[in-house]
Amino acid sequence: DAISTANNNTCIGNNAGSAITVGQGNVCIGASAGDAITGSNGKWNTAVGYGALGSNTSFFQSTAVGQGCLGSNTAHGNTGVGAKCLEDNTSGGGNNGFGYFCLNSVTTGDDNVGMGTAAGRYATGNENVFIGTSAGAAATSGNHNVYVGYKAGYDTTDAENNVFIGQSTQNDNAGS
Repeated sequence: DAISTANNNTCIGNNAGSAITVGQGNVCIGASAGDAITGSNGKWNTAVGYGALGSNTSFFQSTAVGQGCLGSNTAHGNTGVGAKCLEDNTSGGGNNGFGYFCLNSVTTGDDNVGMGTAAGRYATGNENVFIGTSAGAAATSGNHNVYVGYKAGYDTTDAENNVFIGQSTQNDNAGS
């Protein structure tokens, strides 16, 4: 496809931003970065790294830095920094992840924050905070939780409305 009415896009790399025809203000750097951005709402996105924002279509204001970061994203307002960070996110919005495999499995969850390698790696819930390497790594469908520290709440799966602070707190327990 060729740019037809698109404005102010910057694309560097093989297939970077290759589907942009009408979007505006996108920055795509790296092979296949932002290669699916289409439609008039596909605007103001930043994709840096191989396959970053690879499935982003007509959504806006997402930032992905790292290989595969936000690779399945079809929502707006997400920020990911780190390889595979928020890689499986599809329709969840307002998520912020920083670290390798951070919030990797959030697909439809909204407003999650993760910082650290594998922090909230399998999380799918809403409004959770994961800070520390592998903090809440096994958390799945739980909502409104806070995990702070190395492997804090590591084995907790579907907890609701909890706070886990400290190294390895609440490990080997499932549920709330």
